Amino acid sequence: MSCWQSAPADIICDIGESLLDSNGHDSYVAMRYVCSLWRSAISSYQRLFVRAHRWIVLEEINEFSDCTVHRVLVNLSTGRMVKRRIPLLNDHVYVGSSDGLLILVEKKEPYFVKLWEPFTGYLVQFAAGIIHQQPSHFAVETHGVPRLFHAPGGLRNPQVMCYDVSNGNMEVRFGDMPVERVASMTAYKSDVFVLFHNRQLFKITGAGHEMHGEFILIHEAPTLAPSAMTHYLVVSGGGNLLIVVIGIAEILIFCVDVDLRTAVRIYNIGSQALFLSNTRCIAVNAENFPTVKENCVYQACISGYSGPCGIYEFSLTRPRKRKIYHQSFANEVTYALGGRPLSMWQVLIHYCLFRNKCRRPLS
Repeated sequence: MSCWQSAPADIICDIGESLLDSNGHDSYVAMRYVCSLWRSAISSYQRLFVRAHRWIVLEEINEFSDCTVHRVLVNLSTGRMVKRRIPLLNDHVYVGSSDGLLILVEKKEPYFVKLWEPFTGYLVQFAAGIIHQQPSHFAVETHGVPRLFHAPGGLRNPQVMCYDVSNGNMEVRFGDMPVERVASMTAYKSDVFVLFHNRQLFKITGAGHEMHGEFILIHEAPTLAPSAMTHYLVVSGGGNLLIVVIGIAEILIFCVDVDLRTAVRIYNIGSQALFLSNTRCIAVNAENFPTVKENCVYQACISGYSGPCGIYEFSLTRPRKRKIYHQSFANEVTYALGGRPLSMWQVLIHYCLFRNKCRRPLS
């Protein structure tokens, strides 16, 4: 045990993250309790933080519930569920998770944004209010101290903002290449990738006050008819970076090789299942989630998004897109998924469809 102080930082961190990802808070706390030298080694690295990568926080399906600070966390790999008290939800809104960090925005002005790890208590607060419009996209880069990237929805110009503890907030530059509105954004291997509506994929890089998009590729996938209803998403799933092309009758999936700057169509995602909407996308290990089918895509479609309103299932084993829920949405937030209790696929699709209620700061 005396060699912990000389062990590489990434190994020390990987041990803690493995415990958090597999068994949540219990094993991590036990390790800290029985191994004080390992605990001290973590504390000695100022830029090192341990987090659980694959946990999300489920929304309260009943928006009138009094349960404001107790939420259920779900491990997308193991299916384990843990109910935890999150006091920050008293005065913050949960807008999503990225690479194990919860993204929280204050309910009142000046709407400061925070990143919080629910098992270790690691907290990052940015000295800037977040500009929020629907649909918004969030992702976190976790090289060293985390940085938050946010693409406000409803803007015709392609704007991606970076929130940095040391350097404040700044706009990410994408050079002279013509880009359209942001279609999707995700964290993959600690980096953030942005896909625009004109199918250009960028990786965000930079340091200090200069953040820019590194061009990866222009996705040359066939446009599904009708082209006006084709939608593109970038998703991290099964250890791969995926581009998903969604049409009215078909869904295509492509695996991106970032180093080679190529995207190859794949016809099988194994035991994974994708849950997609235009605001949130997640990949789960279907073997550990009852009622969720493996090698399958679940798509929540709101008005004007890849076809008529409803929830669709697309099996890659027998390629066919079918509507599994026909209820029209009363609006883009509140809807009925049928009688309670909900099945697991309904709970996960509800998470993807949740519309956060942040407001735009006053100028």
